[in-house]
Amino acid sequence: PNVGLTATTGATAGVCDAREADGTIALTFDSKLNQDDMILSFVHEMIHVKQMARGHLRYVNGVPHWLGKSAAHYSYENAPWEILAYSGMEKLLINIAHRIIDSTM
Repeated sequence: PNVGLTATTGATAGVCDAREADGTIALTFDSKLNQDDMILSFVHEMIHVKQMARGHLRYVNGVPHWLGKSAAHYSYENAPWEILAYSGMEKLLINIAHRIIDSTM
């Protein structure tokens, strides 16, 4: 999918919005984040992009759906897509770091 990036100033580090009409997945980041937090937020949101691209996570009229079922009853901390995003961040960061190191050798 196409991914659009936007910077804003807000209380949320990053947001992965539902697909736009043209199929673009919109990512919004707080422009005041320091470099480390921006990288962590970007990695976290890219996991959501993957979830959306695979059809696991989608929004219907602003309501999250996970694996085809309404998931409005989940709190942020207990939402399966957030649990997977947080648990996958370290692995993805390590993979990215290895690719960077390998490309410089």
